[in-house]
Amino acid sequence: RQGDVFGSGGGRGDVVPSYYAIVTSLPTASHASNNYYSYCTLAVLPRHHTSSRHPELFLSTSDNSVIIVNTSTATIVDLDCRSRISSPILSMSFAPNGRFLACFLQSLILTVISTNFETKVLDFDTSEGSSSPPRDMKWCGEDSVVLHWKNLGVLMVGPYGDWLRFPYEQTENLHIIPEIDCCRIVTDHSTELLQRVPPTTSLLLRIGSIEPGALLLDACDAFEAGSASSDEAARAITKTGLLTEAIESCTEAATREFDVVMQKRLLRSASYGMHFSYKDPVERWMPMGGATTDVLTKKKKAHQQHLSEEEGEYPEEEDEDEEEDSPTRPSKTAMKFVAAAQKLRIINALRSPSVGFALTSSQYDAIGPNGVVARLVMMKRPALASSIAEYLGLEDNVRSFARSSKAAAFVSSVAATAAASGGRTDAEIAEIAIRILRDENFSMSTILEDKTSGSTTTTPSSTTNTTTLSSPATSNSVLRGSYAAVALAAHRAGKAGVANLLLLLETSVIDKVPALISIGSHADAASVAAMARDTDLIFLSLMEFEKYCMSNAADPNKGQH
Repeated sequence: RQGDVFGSGGGRGDVVPSYYAIVTSLPTASHASNNYYSYCTLAVLPRHHTSSRHPELFLSTSDNSVIIVNTSTATIVDLDCRSRISSPILSMSFAPNGRFLACFLQSLILTVISTNFETKVLDFDTSEGSSSPPRDMKWCGEDSVVLHWKNLGVLMVGPYGDWLRFPYEQTENLHIIPEIDCCRIVTDHSTELLQRVPPTTSLLLRIGSIEPGALLLDACDAFEAGSASSDEAARAITKTGLLTEAIESCTEAATREFDVVMQKRLLRSASYGMHFSYKDPVERWMPMGGATTDVLTKKKKAHQQHLSEEEGEYPEEEDEDEEEDSPTRPSKTAMKFVAAAQKLRIINALRSPSVGFALTSSQYDAIGPNGVVARLVMMKRPALASSIAEYLGLEDNVRSFARSSKAAAFVSSVAATAAASGGRTDAEIAEIAIRILRDENFSMSTILEDKTSGSTTTTPSSTTNTTTLSSPATSNSVLRGSYAAVALAAHRAGKAGVANLLLLLETSVIDKVPALISIGSHADAASVAAMARDTDLIFLSLMEFEKYCMSNAADPNKGQH
């Protein structure tokens, strides 16, 4: 319903925002009446987990059964699971993969069963700890269930009946938010991530583990302790041919860790194993530390030719030009190691309390670097978003978007403090914003320096002081639209002069004309649209100018003329 007005006590009406939804009527009430039972709870299986590609509604009944309602055909199917369910189901929750369903029964038993109710995975009795059902029940990843009681705290139940309890005393409000590989616990005072120990970490750090990664970790610890047995342990892994697997397992376990000290320990173990890969006859021509010169490629081919001659085989001669154009590349293991180190550096920065954007490795992979940059911009963290985009070398449009957000935030912050501190001139603010957009090297301390310190002009790191406002040719084509975005932010902050200066450098007509209309420069917008010979933009500028005249004129009829 759109535009509904409800009267308030003062006689003024408040317009309620519009909401739209598709309501599907299902014959569940008549079905329950015909079968003489009631419903206890419901859960919805998303359509990407169903065979019909439509959402399915699961309803638990009072006679210990569950019915499935197809939302597209309105058909109702009774699963008839009374022999496998001992009491009515009070709460249901689907796993993220849609394969399993967690059910909490009236008899205080947690049951995990397959979605088709054919295979029962777990029965866990909670009657010893509480005599009431939990407040909330959610999945923690795809292999554990988390339940919350007000007095008991949070109970985490694993796939084999193992459990852990986390008491949350003096906590009135606690919410569990399921994630793809963990769950987020939000309280009145903090936000925590609860995750089952990843299998890679469990195999690596369990007591008495004989996995290759665990042996490599022990060898690295012995090397740092100064023991001579570390070399023998590392060579023993090399002889088994599992050195690459050990390095990759340590690297993978490091990305799953939250403790920075343990991250460094695992990465050092992977780096220690990579040193022995040079001594491995199988992989000594595949360097793990990075790309090498063409000389090493020639030595490798000469070594292979020497071995072939000893065996009586004479390989065909290759073209020298083709040989020179094939530099040696780093191995996949080395590339994974570098990518893991970069990922950890970014994730640790996001997990900082000053940022408050806690992510796991799987969540980072699902979102992607571009998604992280977009979310940081929405969180009002454009400086960090720009740094991450530059550090990872993302696409030019992503880096331009981050820099424009950073420049817009700078203009807004300067405008907010200008009244109290005297501020800078519009030309100085515009010049700094342009240098941020162009990613020029200059001292940030110079930007933040107050005018009262004696410096009235912001200069780059060099000693030259050239004005960039009159040199639009130096801007990259990637910056198309960035100047208009920063100009709109300056206009909203009350810096009309800065907005006009930035729009002088905007080369995208599609972005420039709406920006000029937004700041009230209708004549300039029409002129730019006419010079571009774009009929759509000309019509837009004229229509917006007509609306402006009609809204400001005392007589609407005179405003049309």
